[in-house]
Amino acid sequence: MPGFMINGSGGSDRDPPNTIELLFSHRWYIETLGSINAKELISCKDLSLPDMKLDRQEVLGGLIWYKFAKSVRYEDAQVTFYDNNQITEKLEDWRKKIFTLKGGIQPHKDYKKDVTFILTDGTGGTMQRYKLKYAWPSVISPGKLTYASSDIKLVTVSITFDYMELEVQNSDSSSGSSGGSDGGGGAGGGSTGSGQTPTGASNDSELMQALGVQSRDAAAIDKAVGFNQNFLDQEVE
Repeated sequence: MPGFMINGSGGSDRDPPNTIELLFSHRWYIETLGSINAKELISCKDLSLPDMKLDRQEVLGGLIWYKFAKSVRYEDAQVTFYDNNQITEKLEDWRKKIFTLKGGIQPHKDYKKDVTFILTDGTGGTMQRYKLKYAWPSVISPGKLTYASSDIKLVTVSITFDYMELEVQNSDSSSGSSGGSDGGGGAGGGSTGSGQTPTGASNDSELMQALGVQSRDAAAIDKAVGFNQNFLDQEVE
């Protein structure tokens, strides 16, 4: 029957099977957030998951700009709470582990903690687990006060972290860490063969070293990345 799936079959070949569990934006909870416990986290209103951005390195070879992944950065996650004294107290305790007027900035081992978000299915089972490694609250926005509304006051917290690990459950293949090592999650050094992306190259000379070429000679760069100039000539013709 076109457009319908019955007992996992039916519809057209282009229709997705009805056995695939979709993710909904309201099925989530925070498993760990510093020293804030589960009962206090029930006052969460919403959560903005962090973006991952890849910086790139470019090098000119002939007429082509070759582009490689250079480093990775994670934008802050944001959590909004319905304000209450328990949340305010716990956030203030965490803030004091980062900075005090008397002690200044504290050692990072005192305030960097793992933060874990869980996305669930319709029965409460875990589908995805986001673990933000070495996280800390970089911005605490206590919101605004107004006589024009009787809404509950909100507190928004920006969570800064080094890298992220994503675990996917109930899937044919699970993903491992999407970040790096405990050293910070950026791209590390390493060797590069033909056609592979060099890692850890922060400038042209380092990139050429990773590619195994001695100069910006276009033919050498083309050969290092496996570029076929003859194929390009055929396409132009």
